[in-house]
Amino acid sequence: MLANPHLDEAFIQSADKLDFPDETFDIVFSHMVVEHLGDPVAVTREIARVLRPGGLYLCKAPNRWHYTTLAARFTPHRFHVFYV
Repeated sequence: MLANPHLDEAFIQSADKLDFPDETFDIVFSHMVVEHLGDPVAVTREIARVLRPGGLYLCKAPNRWHYTTLAARFTPHRFHVFYV
């Protein structure tokens, strides 16, 4: 992420303790993250804290029954390593 040339800024932080002031963002977006959270309630509270009033939280998470998820579940790990 830090090397992505299409980003103006990038930050790596713990999602349950964001180092931003209250009401900083109009939009918070997470991509394939929520399924890995240890404390999703704490993270949700933190997202709500940094969103401005009327702000938007967009979350993309895998669907357990989507064909790509099903295919990944039944594909050997060595193929995932090779593919990625």
